[in-house]
Amino acid sequence: MISKHLLVLASMMVGGMANGECMESGDCEAQVAGAVTQIRERITDRLQQEVEANLEVAPATVALSAKAMTDGLLNMDMTQARYETALLEHLWNQLENFPELDWIYYGDTATNNFLGFRRAYQCELDGVACTYGDNTTPENPPPKLAAGTLVRLITTGTTLRAYSTDPTGASGSDAKVLLYTQTSFDIRTRDWYTFGLANGQGWTDHYAFSGGNTGISYVQQVTVGGTAVGVLAADYELGFLNTFMREIPVAGDSTLMFVTSSGSLLANNKDVGTQVIQAADSTNPIIAGSSVKIFTDFPLFGDANADWTSITTKQQVGTVVINSISYTYDAVGIQYDKLRWLVAIISTESDFYTIQPNAERNCVLKTSCLSVLGSASRDVRERTLNHFHMEVSKYLTTAVSAAVLMDQYYNNGALHDVWCDTCGTIDIKNTAQRSLLKKSIKGIMMTYTELTWLYIGFEGGQFIGYKRVFTNGVEKLQLWTCYPPNDYDVCSGAAFYDSDVEPLVAPTVTTDILEGDVPKARPWYTDAISFSLGISESMWTLPYAFGSSEVGISLVKRALGGDWSTTTATMGVWGADYSLNFLSEFMSKFGVADTIILFVMDKEGTLLASNKGLPVNVKVGESGNKYVASAGKVLLDNTNIWNSQFMKSFDLPLDDEVERYWADFLRLTDPSSELRRSYDWTVVMITPESEIYDIDFIDTEAGDSDDGLEVWAIVVIVISSVLCLVFVVIIVIVIKKKQSDDKSKEPSEATRDTHMEGALELPVVTEEEGEAGRSAEV
Repeated sequence: MISKHLLVLASMMVGGMANGECMESGDCEAQVAGAVTQIRERITDRLQQEVEANLEVAPATVALSAKAMTDGLLNMDMTQARYETALLEHLWNQLENFPELDWIYYGDTATNNFLGFRRAYQCELDGVACTYGDNTTPENPPPKLAAGTLVRLITTGTTLRAYSTDPTGASGSDAKVLLYTQTSFDIRTRDWYTFGLANGQGWTDHYAFSGGNTGISYVQQVTVGGTAVGVLAADYELGFLNTFMREIPVAGDSTLMFVTSSGSLLANNKDVGTQVIQAADSTNPIIAGSSVKIFTDFPLFGDANADWTSITTKQQVGTVVINSISYTYDAVGIQYDKLRWLVAIISTESDFYTIQPNAERNCVLKTSCLSVLGSASRDVRERTLNHFHMEVSKYLTTAVSAAVLMDQYYNNGALHDVWCDTCGTIDIKNTAQRSLLKKSIKGIMMTYTELTWLYIGFEGGQFIGYKRVFTNGVEKLQLWTCYPPNDYDVCSGAAFYDSDVEPLVAPTVTTDILEGDVPKARPWYTDAISFSLGISESMWTLPYAFGSSEVGISLVKRALGGDWSTTTATMGVWGADYSLNFLSEFMSKFGVADTIILFVMDKEGTLLASNKGLPVNVKVGESGNKYVASAGKVLLDNTNIWNSQFMKSFDLPLDDEVERYWADFLRLTDPSSELRRSYDWTVVMITPESEIYDIDFIDTEAGDSDDGLEVWAIVVIVISSVLCLVFVVIIVIVIKKKQSDDKSKEPSEATRDTHMEGALELPVVTEEEGEAGRSAEV
């Protein structure tokens, strides 16, 4: 039987001679509409997950600091200058390490003092007068602050003073230049403080910050020994929503907006005002009209106390008519604790792709429709891979934060009950220091649930860490040590304990993490030492088999001894581990068709994850999947193409397949300057032609039998071949006659040069145009 592609080729040969074969506009529009729906879903899904990932930072940071206070890593006696200094240093470090946050601060119940840090306002960076609020006296002339400066705020009685700090970080939280003084500052009258004491923890509603911008706060009451001693808070200015919208391309005149469950417009991509107003009152008719329609069609968006599961896990789609134009909206909920927002995109079909009918024949040319579908499909695939990259990057950033925080506890003397910059040592034999070390590791593991392991290996061979395990679906943190309970000098065996209360009892001895001399023989330790990591540097190991035979990677940071700001001595290595199972879990969230293959490989050709349950930690050629093996071979044979930060594509070379397959790939890496070595992988998406468009709709008319199609195709091919041959003969005769005529009037050399200067150059086909062209060739 003649293949489907042969029939299509025959159809297009005849169609090409008749200015292209026609199809009903509705057939093309239906398929394009399906692709556009996927694009809109990708946009709102990514915005939803970007915002949720960003909002996770404040509760995690506040919870971690509160636990450090409760566990005694930070002494909360604010009447002692050294403890106040230690807390200031801790808060400064937190804001330095979490760029998502704009403020972090603490209100003390015993003294009513306030201390904290914020990022410099734009007016301070510009060196112009700022408006700080009531009862404020700014310095005149105002000092101009360098980029990256954090502002220190601290009260004495009810007088608050704001100082700049060193933007290089060389002197930490130390006050530098006075910016302004504010009188009558009483934390007991502040909403965030009273909210924290009354509710324990949670999000405030949005409100105007002292600098004039609108933001939200996450607050948590701090208790020591069961008694409330103060309130911690971390703030976001809502400008980050606008940043996210600018980073995600939308088509045409599409509108994006974030709206609260009470109808407040927090942000939009149309620059409609800077103050928070009711979306229904917006001067933009699309924002106003669509917000009313969304809340009418889906009342659940307006109920802040209801279960939002159905609207956070599935797009809510509808239409709204504004000024006689029909728009489609896609809305999805964002729920974090009691914070309830929605993000929506409002657009017309023409904002994305326009199908232009052939005016003479009143139809759509199939080649034109295929070209549009090819471009739309590429858009969907590229957004999918970019979204995956963002998810991986956000997830792995946790390890960097965990290792840095552990190092700060150690460097800042939290394990010595004092802050200093020269006490970067831990006496593993000291019961009190060892207890605080375990508390700090466990606290970070409880906060950052993404981590599989968090630990430190000492130069003397000892090891202390926690591993996350699941038994019958129940999560547990196991304490792992590598020293006998009564001998802290020699690491002679690894053990884990069901309790971390000293003295340790009933250990389970295992060789699960042993490879010779633990920990020095493990990749995470040897990498950190061989790369001679500096005080602010960290690095990722290459993927390797964990002791449990899982495949994972480690983020490692060298722990320096003595005066950590100048020393090169090594006390040990901090490590934070991930099982790479998370890659496959992420892939399952994107809802791609069953026929699409997603996989991740490294530069050595090792398969790290897939959405098809393929074996991991094997070479792609040994995966047992011919599509993965074929795509992997192309990438390994052309390593120069790995360096691009944008999606690239190629046709999969499969001789035994009738259908064509596209392979799209995107590099996964972290370019941070403080990473000596990043992970460096590639995510690949393999898509069959039939997922880009319905092949049946470009076939011959439905209802014809296969036998009839075969005869028809043969007749068309024969006729087309004869006509093409006649056409070629005529062209050859015309060319030869012209050459003969031209010989009698040969141009001069100068004339030849003039003709060459006017010659047309072949156009360069971009990657996107090439993709569309390939679609049209089918």
